Amino acid sequence: LLIFYFCGHGISAGTDYALVARDYGANPPGKPFHGLIDFTEFLVGMSDCKSVQQVYFVDACRSTSEALITARNYKGDELVQAAGDATKGLQQCVYYSTLGGQPAHARPNEPSLFTDALVKSFRGPGAANSNGSWRINTIRLIEAIAHFMDALLDPSTPSVQVPQSGGQTRYDLHHLSGNPKVPINVPIGGHHVPTPPTSPPINFQSLSVNAAGTLMACYPPPAPAQGELFEWEKRHFVSWLDTGSYEVEVKTAAGTKTLTCDLMTPGQTVIGF
Repeated sequence: LLIFYFCGHGISAGTDYALVARDYGANPPGKPFHGLIDFTEFLVGMSDCKSVQQVYFVDACRSTSEALITARNYKGDELVQAAGDATKGLQQCVYYSTLGGQPAHARPNEPSLFTDALVKSFRGPGAANSNGSWRINTIRLIEAIAHFMDALLDPSTPSVQVPQSGGQTRYDLHHLSGNPKVPINVPIGGHHVPTPPTSPPINFQSLSVNAAGTLMACYPPPAPAQGELFEWEKRHFVSWLDTGSYEVEVKTAAGTKTLTCDLMTPGQTVIGF
């Protein structure tokens, strides 16, 4: 398995797409577009690589740029050139962080939306139970990435960022040693102070998740500490648990309410509190 990961700047013009290397703009004499990488031709150049299964993660904008339009068909260095026929059975799978012609969003002092979603997906949400074992495959991975990018996107972001896959073929990327861990989200209704909510509602008391009578996750932490902890993320609690059946209990000033939850990939939101 060959893995290629790029995080940085990208520019496009129609179907042409170039990645922007760190030294772009150094402009050696006679080479005004030095530092561009022709990603399309790079994929062609990798076609005779001995690795049959190749996966490419491109976390970069695909916005239209005057630089490529004025470059007179020059889209950058292809980095490698195929010296022979394409490898028999070649499977190239590409994951773009955004749609063609669209920007990709970064966050100050945090991983980008795409990379954050990618890392979360490999923890288990991108897995499928195949022949009795959990495996992350290329099809389920893009579904999980899209799920998390939708969940991670801040409402104040000016536009929606939608990931896209290209040259999609199905093969396994990772075998899990046990059940996948996936997020369980528990929104809590009530009056928040301050707004937007940086803490749970003022009438909230406790949250616990149990499996067959065993405490699996909670908030606030018990004494002594047991199970996983929930964290408050602006509008809901979130924790990561193995897939399975759970009882979710929330205590507020108004009383106690319990709901059942079948936690599955890529994750579950428990509605009703």
